[in-house]
Amino acid sequence: MSPSDLVARTKYCLNCGRRLERGHGFKRTRGYCGWDCYRMKPPKMAYVEHEYNKPVREVVIDSLNRCSTEVAADLLGISRFALYQWIDKLNIQRKVIWQ
Repeated sequence: MSPSDLVARTKYCLNCGRRLERGHGFKRTRGYCGWDCYRMKPPKMAYVEHEYNKPVREVVIDSLNRCSTEVAADLLGISRFALYQWIDKLNIQRKVIWQ
């Protein structure tokens, strides 16, 4: 299942979980109840959350702890620039501890 399939098949908003309305003027294939929900969690984030069954923040932190940013971006299926945007959006801070 790809992110576009996830968006097309859902009956609930991918961010807040509200039931999506159907009928004239409402497109269920949109996957979100509004633009605010879309901006908070884009389809790729929702897809990663669906695939790993964990919140996106935990998935990103785990992948960054295991490997470099380039490899973590490849594992998540996004570009390195997108990973840096996700890190900013999720307010993840890098902390290096030397021993």
